[in-house]
Amino acid sequence: MGATVLTGKRAEAFIANDGTCLYLLHEATYEKNCYPHTPHWGAMAFGTYDEVFSRIMFSASAAEGGMFQNTHGHMRPENYIADWRRHLAKPYQPLHGKACFDGRSLEYRRDRNTKTLTGFFEDLEQAGLSAWRERLENCDKESVYIEINEDHALLRFLVKRCPTWSLFSSGQKWLTDPMPNPPPLPTAKGIAVLPNISAYRCGRENCVVSIDGKTFTLWGWDYSAVAKYCGDYIATAELIQPGISKTAIPAFRNMLKAAPTLPDEAIVTVFPNRFSPDSGAESIGYLRQLHDELVAKLSLKPEVNQQERWQTTVADLKRAERAFWNLFSLDPNQVEYHVPVGAEATATPNKLQPA
Repeated sequence: MGATVLTGKRAEAFIANDGTCLYLLHEATYEKNCYPHTPHWGAMAFGTYDEVFSRIMFSASAAEGGMFQNTHGHMRPENYIADWRRHLAKPYQPLHGKACFDGRSLEYRRDRNTKTLTGFFEDLEQAGLSAWRERLENCDKESVYIEINEDHALLRFLVKRCPTWSLFSSGQKWLTDPMPNPPPLPTAKGIAVLPNISAYRCGRENCVVSIDGKTFTLWGWDYSAVAKYCGDYIATAELIQPGISKTAIPAFRNMLKAAPTLPDEAIVTVFPNRFSPDSGAESIGYLRQLHDELVAKLSLKPEVNQQERWQTTVADLKRAERAFWNLFSLDPNQVEYHVPVGAEATATPNKLQPA
């Protein structure tokens, strides 16, 4: 299996002229399927503590499924987060005082399907950075150098629109000293309240999850569910109560492993036309095809395609060949799971109470 392998971390920090504490994070990685395995350093995050930590949480989510590993193999998200906090507590001084921006790295070229910088400059103005427009006017033709100390507001705007490694140089040999008198890491702002979570296993690998007593929805395989939990809940909780991931993530992981099987009496409600807001026309077309195949496998009347919703049971899905494959391939927004009160007596969902 292909994976990105992490071999090193480095945190840099400095106090900007306006008193803002800023961090620049680097990681050394190589691709497991590419030889030779030569690590290369690249900047992965820039900004305030909260801003770089959100990027750390993004990578932590990828670690659970094995797509992001260390040299020993599988890497736990909670360990990755804790290790980065240790680096953030003892940062080095920045290797370079300038960043280099090349407009060709803007993700607007893909997101907006345009060869102009119109969308970029619209956002630049909305961010209160219109003073930079003249200097960036030809950024897609020539590079623009930016002072990381004085112009960090612009750089924090840019890292949301182009890869961080395209802006900052990373050295293969680090020659800078540790930051003198580094600022202490943020302390707890309060007690992070995590939701009440209930879970069932559905099929061999998948699980359905309920948040605070709401409808059960598909969270996918265990690693996908842990990644979603990290992104949706732990990312915010860590900023309120640093270190909570060390116990909260393993507790959630263990809860999923021990969850009982979704009972045959469970009712599955399908919404043929309820798609995610960001679904494109091609994606919707494929989802409609999957839905029509599911209807045929269950021997339902084609008219259900025109209904707002229709229902079946887990038992019916088990009797139809590969019906679960179609069901699990639908948009999670299209499917809800409900366990009748009587069925809960024989298969009580595994629960995770908030810390």
